[in-house]
Amino acid sequence: MPMEWNDRHVDRTNARAILFDEAWYRGGGAPFDGDADAHFASVGWREGRNPHPLFDVAHYLRQVPDLVYGDVDPLQHYLDDGVDAGIDPHPLFDTTYYVKRNWSVMDGENPLVHYLVEGYVTECDPSPFFDSANYLDVYPDVADSDTNPLIHYALFGATELRRRPHPHFDPKTYARRRNLAKGTNPLVDFMRRVRELNARDHLPTESPDISIVILNLNKSILTIECVLELMNDGDVTPREIIVVDNGSRSSDFARLTDWLPSNVHVIRLAMNRGFGEGNNIGADAARGRLLMFLNNDAFVGTGTIKTLADVLAYFPDAGAVGPKFLYPDGRIQEAGAFVSSCGTVTQRGKSLDDLPSRFAVTEIVDYVSAACVLMPRSLFEAIGGFDLAWDPAYYEDVDLCFKLQLLGKRTYYCADAVVTHIESATSTDPSHGLRLATVVQVNREKFISRWGTYIERLRDPASIRVALPPPLREPVDASVGTAILYTPYQIIPGGGERYLLGIAHWLSRRYRTVILTAERYSSYRLRGIGLELELDLSEVRLAPLADLPKYADCDVFVAMGNEALPAVEPVGRRKLYVCQFPFPMQPVQVAKSWGHLEKYDDVIVYSDYSKRHLRERTRRLTAHEPRVTVLPPAVPMYGETAERARVPGRIVSVGRFHSAGHCKRQDVLVDAFRRLVERTGRPLARAWTFR
Repeated sequence: MPMEWNDRHVDRTNARAILFDEAWYRGGGAPFDGDADAHFASVGWREGRNPHPLFDVAHYLRQVPDLVYGDVDPLQHYLDDGVDAGIDPHPLFDTTYYVKRNWSVMDGENPLVHYLVEGYVTECDPSPFFDSANYLDVYPDVADSDTNPLIHYALFGATELRRRPHPHFDPKTYARRRNLAKGTNPLVDFMRRVRELNARDHLPTESPDISIVILNLNKSILTIECVLELMNDGDVTPREIIVVDNGSRSSDFARLTDWLPSNVHVIRLAMNRGFGEGNNIGADAARGRLLMFLNNDAFVGTGTIKTLADVLAYFPDAGAVGPKFLYPDGRIQEAGAFVSSCGTVTQRGKSLDDLPSRFAVTEIVDYVSAACVLMPRSLFEAIGGFDLAWDPAYYEDVDLCFKLQLLGKRTYYCADAVVTHIESATSTDPSHGLRLATVVQVNREKFISRWGTYIERLRDPASIRVALPPPLREPVDASVGTAILYTPYQIIPGGGERYLLGIAHWLSRRYRTVILTAERYSSYRLRGIGLELELDLSEVRLAPLADLPKYADCDVFVAMGNEALPAVEPVGRRKLYVCQFPFPMQPVQVAKSWGHLEKYDDVIVYSDYSKRHLRERTRRLTAHEPRVTVLPPAVPMYGETAERARVPGRIVSVGRFHSAGHCKRQDVLVDAFRRLVERTGRPLARAWTFR
């Protein structure tokens, strides 16, 4: 569309002149003589003619149906009253969204006029589902012609189906899945259905039978599309939908909350917890008897959920069930899967045409993809959820299904349930920085170590190399007392975590014990780490740091930190501070922590070395002389076997590699070992363990 469409230098006060394009109007129907504007005002709008590519008369009348009985044409009504009433002139232009995100729209100014004259030039988006900058970047022919990108998409881009209005909305696959009539704009259809869904009165389900957990990571449009299919699949089974936002950008999260129905439970995480832990957090919030894990790029077919649930009900040994996955073009993506002892997975039917005779029988398989899997929540809890060993992603669904075999349950492929899956829409996006291409091989080696022998020996229980965490137990009666622990660090299998969780393990025998964290973690992760560290944490619970005021009367409070001055003010009767090492503090940290140390009864350190440094730092920071107790970390002792005794000079280093920050300096350790060998002449067994 040539630039003369909306000359940026035109007087914006004459809004009707800007929104009425005579050339466009005359080309939109039978020819006529006389003034075009007068023709539209008298008969044209009643004939369904549009005065401008971004003013849709039919769309406007659907919002103001009484207008058909009056004498004012829709365009004039929009200019006089429609803007103030929040009425959108076109299904692709969201007035509320545009005004909120463009401070330059002056009070009383027409938003659509602003967009046509100024907004599109600065690449302002007309709706949350149209990315102007991306459209111009991907389609240089539009940019070179100096054409308004939204006008181009409305007139040409949508009918071509290959032009994406947003990187995360594929009009071609959407049109195919929805079986849209030729000429229908897929984005218009999508936005209409989303608006209709949000207009309904949605009440939370009191007693859901199925809880559906969906992860979102900077793909809110896909997530909204996924939820839209779920809520229009025709199944009346009581259900709840839980969306876990896995640390998305604020703009993506805002789109998610603005456009999801009110009864969808949204959990916001400050950072990406990975696939397994993100789903575990969603499972913690679930109330249903059955749990479904569903990727946001997976779209359920009509009756899919009920069909999957019927398989669990029919087969007594069914522990999990998955559907037939199809690519958006209709080819088979997966009809269940098998895995070899070398960790190689085989997705049945991959890339074959979906013929009626192919994979038409519901049967047992090794595993089904967690892109859509349904299982009883009780079994998910019994096996400890998705194992943290596979963080951030890959092989956690295979491992999950194999663990079900330890409980005598099998995994089924359901031939009559169909899900369209884009496949790897999030995992292949490099913007999250997880470098998942290298993770696949690492996790494959882990899988071989854990399950390889078991598969080779035809599922011989004696060859199992994995244990299940103890089940959650009801904590001791709160009347006997409460112990609260706080850690500012991630819940991972590390040394500091073992120290603090060891305290939690001991306290939970006597007190109702709660661990407070700044970020959210799942109970499954806590149990899994307890298993890794040989600690029973089945009676320990997690809570956010924001809940600290609720425990003002607790019996024991233990905080951990790496500073001389603790970051949190203590509560309760007995107050202990575990200082791992008093690293230097920034002035802002000192200011925020000032006065906290004096309120603790004792400070616990790991060694005399740490104690000496703590005293030096506290003398410079405060006049308070804390009472310091040295309590070295507990180390599990293992019996020395004759075979181990014959191995000369075995040294095992346990530590972490970091590209920045908290580095364990293994280079110094290696250098020390080298000098030790040179001085003693004794060989060292090359046994290294890095975590």
